[in-house]
Amino acid sequence: MQGCRWLPVMLLAAGCGGTSMMTLGDNVFNLVPKEDLAVLETSKASIAQTQGALEKAKEVHKQAQEDRDRAAKDQEYADLAARTADAKKEWMATRAEWLKKAEESAAKEVDAAKAQHQLERARLAAGKGLKPFEGFDARKFETQQLDFQKAFLNAQMAADKAKKASDKAESAYKSLQGKLDKASKDR
Repeated sequence: MQGCRWLPVMLLAAGCGGTSMMTLGDNVFNLVPKEDLAVLETSKASIAQTQGALEKAKEVHKQAQEDRDRAAKDQEYADLAARTADAKKEWMATRAEWLKKAEESAAKEVDAAKAQHQLERARLAAGKGLKPFEGFDARKFETQQLDFQKAFLNAQMAADKAKKASDKAESAYKSLQGKLDKASKDR
């Protein structure tokens, strides 16, 4: 039963742990001679010294937090720069693909124009009753011209599709570049 009476006191003491501290006010020592209070000077100096160390620790901690925040911003900037570089690379790749397809389309257009010219020549020859070779038939030149025209139109559609992909990639790059430029100015 004796142990039970101490339980509330122990719980109270456990609940008061942490940063709370019992203190004595200065008025307690009003009747103590100054010579006897000299023993407290060492502990007062220790308090002042440790308070200075605490202030220095707070300052260093604050600097560390600022360094961490700056590093986080630097990381965000670096990530944005990397995404911008990747977007530019993607744009350049899609642009190169578009220009390749545009070149192919132009070559197919030249072939279609040549086929059209050969068709006109074949029509003229047929109209004049000429037979430039055995089995000559102007209709074969029409089929040839239609095949070359179809190849040109298909190449042109592929080039147009590649141009749209390039424009989309360019837009994405320019958007990121704008954000990077703004972030660069804010640094």
